[in-house]
Amino acid sequence: MSAHGALHLLRASGRLYGANLNGTTRRHRHLFAVNQRFDYARNPAQEFGGQSVEAGIYSRWRLSEHSGLRTQLFVDAIVLGAMDATVAGTGLRGYDFGPGLGVRTEVAFERKGVTWLRSWARSEVIHSVSGAPADHEASFGGFEAVVPLLSLRRGAPHRLLPPGEPLPRQGQGSATSPRHACSSAGPRWAATPLVGAP
Repeated sequence: MSAHGALHLLRASGRLYGANLNGTTRRHRHLFAVNQRFDYARNPAQEFGGQSVEAGIYSRWRLSEHSGLRTQLFVDAIVLGAMDATVAGTGLRGYDFGPGLGVRTEVAFERKGVTWLRSWARSEVIHSVSGAPADHEASFGGFEAVVPLLSLRRGAPHRLLPPGEPLPRQGQGSATSPRHACSSAGPRWAATPLVGAP
């Protein structure tokens, strides 16, 4: 979400094909994959959206027993993309349609299964076939960091109690409305606010 409350970034991806490039017991792992994607990005510089098919490599580089880097490098073909255009040449429409090509990269640092830092970038070129005759270039990226407020080892266990369910541990009384309560059962969730946009 942007500072003004509007959606400014949406990404969705589904695996079409995947194959290991080395053994599952190797220190560094590499996976070739083909994905179908949908992307939407809106910022003060541009508005872009499209469906694409990408092919590339996921890699995991172990730095130590508990930490490592995950990288992604993909090239893609946009089946149908759209880019905002001041003069689209088609009535009042303010955008152009067309196919395109692009590249996407991502680097993330993780420790004990938690991704602490992530940086990504993408660049696309769309050739307009409906609208003004033009080749549009769109580049966007981001950086995000996880900042823990509580110990990840201790966590912050909680669950939502429906009305009428006995309160945990006290053994007396019950919840009269949905509420959060501490519980020793269930998974432990850590409070980790995000800094930046995904």
